Amino acid sequence: MKNKWTALVICAAAVILAVWLGNLFAPPHKDPNDPYIYDGANALSESVRQEIRDLNVGAERKVYVLCVSGTGRYSLKKFAEITARDC
Repeated sequence: MKNKWTALVICAAAVILAVWLGNLFAPPHKDPNDPYIYDGANALSESVRQEIRDLNVGAERKVYVLCVSGTGRYSLKKFAEITARDC
C-alpha cells in the first residue's frame, strides 16, 4: 500500500512540474489587439507601439517586435529560431 502512495505522489509531482515547465518555456502569446507586438519586458512606450502599428497599416511586409526580459536557458540565436518557428 505504501508503494502505491509513493508512486501516486511522484506521478502527481511530475505532472505539476511538467505543467509548470511548459508554461515557463512556452512561446509568447500574441495579443489579438496588438498581433505584431509582444512586450513581455514592458520596455516599449505607447508612442513606440503606435509607431509600429502605423508602420504595419497597409504594408505588404509587417514589422514584428518581441521584447522579453530573458531567453532562459537558450542562446539568443536558439531563442530566435524557436520563437520564429512556433509563432
